[in-house]
Order: sequence, then structure tokens, then C-alpha cells
Amino acid sequence: MSTIDAPSPGKPRSKMSAIGPLRIDQPERGQGYRFSEDSLLVVAFAVERGLHGRALDAGSGVGVIGLLAAASGSFDEVYCLEIQGLLHGFAAGNLEANRGRLSCPLRVCLGDLRAWRERWEPGAFDAVLANPPFFPSGRARPSKEEGRRIARHEESLDMGALLEALGGLLKDEGRAV
Repeated sequence: MSTIDAPSPGKPRSKMSAIGPLRIDQPERGQGYRFSEDSLLVVAFAVERGLHGRALDAGSGVGVIGLLAAASGSFDEVYCLEIQGLLHGFAAGNLEANRGRLSCPLRVCLGDLRAWRERWEPGAFDAVLANPPFFPSGRARPSKEEGRRIARHEESLDMGALLEALGGLLKDEGRAV
């Protein structure tokens, strides 16, 4: 079973990529944030470390981490949470395109990680997987493209807010990657 929380907005031109059996649609260069090999490494590390149960892909972008986690056989249920409507639309489309290739339910949600209490109870997840913004505000030249800037710079989510959300979302023995 897979569900989508919100309608998908219109998309700019896109480019289809393949990761094993998965087909991933994402914005063309310059049209929005695109996933990188970091997403593959996050899931590989999580699976190698034995993470399992209910997982959250926090800041999912086009849904690559969530899709790979849901296809890995390691998790019982996976949620993708994305703040950008455009990328959420891609994630929802990627879920639909890969529905038959997943080994557990995957849900794609539009929302802000900082408002996690509006959606989930404390301790809702065994694992949180993320490739969060990595440039502190004012420490690197920001991208002119808004979607890429939001995904790469601590503009809408800084490390303190991320750690606070992780502390609330994870079960006592939960782990984040």
C-alpha cells in the first residue's frame, strides 16, 4: 500500500534516471534540486548497519532515499517528508512509477520537518534517514536557483532544528543516518 498526502504540482522539464530496478524522475539541471550519490550512500549505510522498522526520509527531495529504503527489504514502512512542493510532486510521481518494486508501504508527505508534532507522535520512528542541508547560512555562496539553495543551505532547516526534530521523532533506541 502506498499513499500520497497532497496533490502534485506541475513539473518543469525532467530527466529520468535508473537505480537498479527503480526509475527516478527528477528536474533537469537548473530546474530544481537533483539527487546525488550521497543518497545512495545514506541507504547503503543504513541497511549495512541493520536499521529496520519504521523509517522517515527527512527532506526527501524526489524520494530517492525513501524509495531505496522501501525497496531494500530492511524496513516495515517508510515515510518521505519534503518541504518543497515541486520536489514533493516528483517524489509522488516516483512512488507511483515504482509502486510494484517496493517491499514495504511508502508514503510521500508534503510538510516541514520543524512541524513534525503536527503529523507524528514522539518516538514515531525507528530510523530517520537524511541528506540534510550542509552549508551553514552565510558560509558559502548560495545557489541562484531557489530549490537547490533550500536543499543545500541551512536556509529553512539548520542543524539545531534538525537535531531537535530527530530527538523527538526517534524511539529511545532509534538511529539516524
